[in-house]
Amino acid sequence: MPVAAQFNCASCLQPPDGLCEPQLHAEPDGRWLQPKQLLLIPARIAFAMQEDGWILRNDIIWYKPNGLPSSVKGRLSNKYEHVFHFVKSRKYYYDLDSIRVPQETLGFSVGTGRSRNH
Repeated sequence: MPVAAQFNCASCLQPPDGLCEPQLHAEPDGRWLQPKQLLLIPARIAFAMQEDGWILRNDIIWYKPNGLPSSVKGRLSNKYEHVFHFVKSRKYYYDLDSIRVPQETLGFSVGTGRSRNH
């Protein structure tokens, strides 16, 4: 079953104002024409889901500072993954305050005027 079809099945279990944030990671399966090319699987899945009616609201880059070293030669290791935020309806509930992180700039907490070291 294609991945986008699996998300369509999962959407039946959600309320119309629900959301979906899959983390995508895949390895090549040998069906692609050019060896050693990037397959752009996260982007392909995002396009397929959009064609199936999902609304892509965010492409979040999850930075992994302690990611595992890569065994590939001839390119850099990826230290990030895509996390897509999809919704099924233009009207949905999103609790931004539940994920909000206080911003710090140059050692000062924004809005306090105090150094974080004092």
